Amino acid sequence: MIRFSHLLFFSLLGVILFTASFAIGESSKTSNKDSLSERYQQAKFYYNQLETKGSLGKSRENWLKGTSNFRRIYLSSPKNELAPACLFMLGKLYFRMYKKFNTGIDLGESLSYYRDTYNLFPQHRLADDALFAIGNILLVEIHDPKRSAASYSKIVSNYPNGDMRPQAASKLKDLSKDYDIPLPKVMVGSSSLKDLNYVLPVKYWSSKNHTRVVIKAS
Repeated sequence: MIRFSHLLFFSLLGVILFTASFAIGESSKTSNKDSLSERYQQAKFYYNQLETKGSLGKSRENWLKGTSNFRRIYLSSPKNELAPACLFMLGKLYFRMYKKFNTGIDLGESLSYYRDTYNLFPQHRLADDALFAIGNILLVEIHDPKRSAASYSKIVSNYPNGDMRPQAASKLKDLSKDYDIPLPKVMVGSSSLKDLNYVLPVKYWSSKNHTRVVIKAS
């Protein structure tokens, strides 16, 4: 009887310890997620300060601190739901640094982080935004319309329902006109003409009092 009581006691104790450890693990995951979210919001706040406070934004060192904020968040959890946003913000920060301080290495870093956003997280909502930013940099800053068109083409081909699709299509039309760059097949094949109805031969009868017209369409 005593041995059975001991066995029951240790069995219950094991269940309690397992439940407690599971609860602590889940609590730790939630706490870590909340911590990353809080750090991300703080990093974005600092970025906004760089953009709006002239004295803070004058120093390149302060901008590098801004990039470190997002890089540390990304490296701490590369598969977290905030990871693609961190990469995208790094691309954005380095591009702003390039425009402010005209340092070529910053432009290269910007392109690299935007490409990472697209390549590592192609299904994320920021993937097409990253491609559009790449296309703009290649066109305006590097003056490479062909590579720029290739980036825009990925948007219209891979993200037909994305919010950047209309802008990318507009850019491609301009590049086609200005540099004789062929439009991607998806744009040529999806011409709105295929959605039109075709009017078939019109028939009509007329008399002294009235005219009847019959118009048939596809």
